[in-house]
Amino acid sequence: MSLDIPINIPELETEIQSVPTKTPYFDPNTGKFAGYCDGLVAMAQAVKFALLTPRFRFIVLDNQYGSELSDLIDSDYDELVFQSEAKRRIKDALLCDERITDVYDFDFSDYKDDKIVRFSVGTIYGALHEQEVTINV
Repeated sequence: MSLDIPINIPELETEIQSVPTKTPYFDPNTGKFAGYCDGLVAMAQAVKFALLTPRFRFIVLDNQYGSELSDLIDSDYDELVFQSEAKRRIKDALLCDERITDVYDFDFSDYKDDKIVRFSVGTIYGALHEQEVTINV
């Protein structure tokens, strides 16, 4: 003999909410946090911090956060391999953020012993043009 008890579970209304980008604003001129920012300003800061933070170095950060650009410093790659690796590593560092939709328009230039990589970043808030990374080779 089995016992069958019907249970009525009301349907839950689910609403997808986006994660706010409001974040502490780091003022590069003073080196201090000064208020909050959101939208494209917050995204520009997120791009900069993701690229400046070495991946796998800090155990408090997720292994998806940061970049592996430091491996390109003092590398002896030829120009085409360097460009390909820099593009791949920049995209890898940025596209794990769900707010970033694309990384494109890469431009490479040399200045003394440095390689300067300029690129644009598409986000859900708009485009960030002329983002820049300098790698000492």
